[in-house]
Amino acid sequence: AAAAAQRCVHALTALGQRAAAAAARRAWGDALALGGSWAEAERTYALALREHARVADLRGARRCLTRLLDLNRAGDDTARALELLVLLDALDAEDRPEESTDTAR
Repeated sequence: AAAAAQRCVHALTALGQRAAAAAARRAWGDALALGGSWAEAERTYALALREHARVADLRGARRCLTRLLDLNRAGDDTARALELLVLLDALDAEDRPEESTDTAR
């Protein structure tokens, strides 16, 4: 599965489909993580996160951060997990509508 996802990333990148390539790279990370290659999965998710950010895909970026958080929780890296939680919260704040502080009516 990881090899197939890798081929998809390369093909989509060659076609200029950056958002789809980022999603395929995230799937590649999923396959690596499921296969037990956690360090390689973490690197792959980090690359996918950057690619999602370049195309302003907050949903994809959130998914990458969630996967990275899961890996770091499983590996007991609490400091890194906390950093990722802060980033995830910041992304969630970007999606929330701003609360109005104007109480005059």
